[in-house]
Formats: sequence, C-alpha cells, structure tokens
Amino acid sequence: MQINPTDAGKLVELPIKTEWGPGKIMKIEGGYAYIHFRDCGDRMLKKYLVDENPLKWSELRSDPLLDGVGLMPEKRVRKITGSSRHLSFGEALNFFLARYPGRFEDPAFLDNAREGGRRLREKSWKMFESSFGDGQLRQMVQRKDIRVILDRVLPILRAQNLLIRDELAGFKEMLGDEGQALAYFDALIRVLEDPLVRHESMNPYFEAIRNGSVAGFSKWPNATLLPFLAQPGRHMFLRPKALRGFSSLMGNNLMYEPQPNWRTYNALLEMSRDYLDKLAPLGARDFLDVQVFYLAVHEAATEKARL
Repeated sequence: MQINPTDAGKLVELPIKTEWGPGKIMKIEGGYAYIHFRDCGDRMLKKYLVDENPLKWSELRSDPLLDGVGLMPEKRVRKITGSSRHLSFGEALNFFLARYPGRFEDPAFLDNAREGGRRLREKSWKMFESSFGDGQLRQMVQRKDIRVILDRVLPILRAQNLLIRDELAGFKEMLGDEGQALAYFDALIRVLEDPLVRHESMNPYFEAIRNGSVAGFSKWPNATLLPFLAQPGRHMFLRPKALRGFSSLMGNNLMYEPQPNWRTYNALLEMSRDYLDKLAPLGARDFLDVQVFYLAVHEAATEKARL
C-alpha cells in the first residue's frame, strides 16, 4: 500500500503480526513511515517504506490508547520548567506508558512498593471497609469508644505508605487527644455518609482539622488520607508537591492553598474526574489509578527536566 505525507496519524495493521494490534503512523520522513503498534510490547517504532510495505489500512478510525499517543516528538530534548509550554495529555500519557507499558494492569503498577501499588492501596481500602463500614464507625463515635477506633485505625495507618514520617507522627498525635480524635471522626462520618462530595460536609471536616490543637496534623496528606482510602471512587489523596507540579505541567488550576480547604479540594476533584474519564479506556477504575498516574507523570517530567 502507498503511504502519503498526509497520512500521519492514521491507523494501519500488519497482517503477519495481528497480535500487535492496530498501529499509528507517527511520522513520515525520508521515504519511511514510523509506526507505533499498540500491543507490540516494546516502545520501539517500526519503520516501513512508504511505497512498498506489508501493511494495510485498519478498518478502525480511532483507538482509545493510540488516540492519546502524540505524533513523533521533536529530536531535541527540551527541559520542562515553570515557564515552558504545558504538556499535552498525549505527552503525559507517553510518560506514564514508558514506566507502565502494561497500562493499569502492568505488574509494576499493581505491585510497585515504592509508589504504593494498587494492590497495597486496595488492601488499605478493604481494611477500612471491614473495620468501619456498614455504620460501624458511627456507632463507635456515638459510644465515644475511642479505644476501639484506635485499635482499628492504627493497623490501617501502618499498612499504608502514603504518609511520610512527620505526617504520620502528626496523625498519631491527633489520635492521642481523645476530644480531638472524636471531633475528627465525627466530621469524617459526615463526609463518608453524604451521598455527594460537597461543601456542606467537606467544609466542616476541613474546619475540624484546621481548628485542632495538633499543628502537625493539619496538612493536606493527613486530611485526605482516610477519605481516599475509604472511598477511592469519590475522594482523592493530595500530596502537595506532586499535585502542584502535575497541575502546573498540564495547565490545570489547582487553586492551591496550604491549609486544607474546600476550594482547593473541589478543584482537585474536578481535575481528577476529568483525568479518570480520559484514562478509563486504558483501564483506569478509580482515583487509586489516577493518583499513581499523577505521580508517574510528575516524576518522569522532573527527571527529563534534569537532563
């Protein structure tokens, strides 16, 4: 088949390698077409002559994964700084796929201990559900049974690795104050039981955190940890450095303020819902997946900027 310069971005197939799936023409240069095959299993572009090749046009006009892959990048590596252009979603997706070529089922994505891994976070999610679900937390707070709450929440804190040492110390210090701990969990109940994630329940929750006497607890990671682990389909974890970096790279307005507040959190949720929709065709299920996508893109872009 003949490939013309205007065919960049179109989808093709290689009949002798049907297991590679559809391929996207990334670039046409010097009499060759450079093609990225969706299921090839490596990151190398395949090169074919434009006027004599074993390819055929795909019956598909689009593919959820290939649509997000940008055309051939510039050869010159540009540093990403605060004044640079924003990344496109395709560029961000390329960063993610370079680390996790198996997408959201990649073994490293599921089990990477350094980044938490989906399975580890699912374990914390299930621990919270079994310890506090079905109204158990509400009953404990109503009975002011802080000892039982502590016996159940401390194993969850030990199992997760989202908090750094100082944040975890602040969380445990808050739990050591019975009055503050009960006020916190009472506010958390209202958040988790509200059918909607909205100002009416979230603002009192953030106020309970800001008004507490433990300064080391009033931080975004502490404020967002348990809602995220309890309901990852609705709530997002906020690690300021990574999320601010990611939103800046992508041109999203996080409306960031250092103290936990509804305005910033609502902006984070809107951004996260948008990326979950974009990533769903690749297998993303909830904010557990989106949060690692944020981290992977931010880290990869930061590493590239150092080159």
